[in-house]
Amino acid sequence: MDIELKFSSTSNFGYFDMSKDTFIIVHGFFSSRKESWVSQMSQTILSKMDANVILVDWSDGANYLEYYELAAVNTEVVGVILTLLIRKLEHYHRAKMSYIHIIGHSLGAHVAGFAGKAHKDIRYDRITGLDPAGEFFENAGAPARLDKTDAKFVDVIHTSGGSLIASFLKALILPESKLHELRFGIHRPIGHLDFYPNGGEIQPGCSGLDFVCGHSRAYLLFTESIDSDQKFCATQCLDVEKCTKGEIITPIQTEQLEKRTQCMVSNKMGFYATFLDEPSPSGHKKESIMYYLTTNNASPFGTRSTCNPCP
Repeated sequence: MDIELKFSSTSNFGYFDMSKDTFIIVHGFFSSRKESWVSQMSQTILSKMDANVILVDWSDGANYLEYYELAAVNTEVVGVILTLLIRKLEHYHRAKMSYIHIIGHSLGAHVAGFAGKAHKDIRYDRITGLDPAGEFFENAGAPARLDKTDAKFVDVIHTSGGSLIASFLKALILPESKLHELRFGIHRPIGHLDFYPNGGEIQPGCSGLDFVCGHSRAYLLFTESIDSDQKFCATQCLDVEKCTKGEIITPIQTEQLEKRTQCMVSNKMGFYATFLDEPSPSGHKKESIMYYLTTNNASPFGTRSTCNPCP
């Protein structure tokens, strides 16, 4: 893919501070940067720290209501353009950015993944996938979707695991009271850390005709997590099936874990999630670590439970 990015003016680049942490927020399918959750997340980050926040608006490539597949294909193009923007900023300031964290919802999570794949010089510090879109991606290999190899740390919050097309077909036979059970996101683990709040499929408090409720819950949970590091304490599961059922590891199973994962039995879902980026003795890529937690059915969603993961 050969894409060139040109700017008519670089005057606004002077406002960008390379010494500050940078957060990039990417919306998903049939959406734009004007969505209220994008603004809320941005404002919440800035209320906690002095940082750069970039809002990616790819609505011209995402708003194909009848042609989801076109929006899905565009995620790779937008990801490459995003990395070209980062390189332009670094070239203008003649320095590397200090810390970059991309936060993407739905198809935006895969935009973040493709941005990570395109950044050959140095991987992004962190990518957070907020219920990454499942249709066309659930069974795709790592090169064709968000994957833990796309950044130094990739964490994923699953809130409506399932197939988009299957969900719409199911909607034709579901009673109105069950429409909240439709699923849109990837269900299998694809990050270094994968969180399954309430099992990662159906979210409490979602009901009736609001069939995207579960899918949108991911960005609401993440935004709320920015406010406090003690809101969403999660406990590790042995596999995704057990996370779906809410079966967390037992004290005996904890003793059987490797020392590097023993202290990660508990973790903070969201903004304050922690990950030990240590090379494995064998040199093989680490498997995903999965977590389960419960939330309230309405805001505030966090239970404010004490959580002490790895220091």
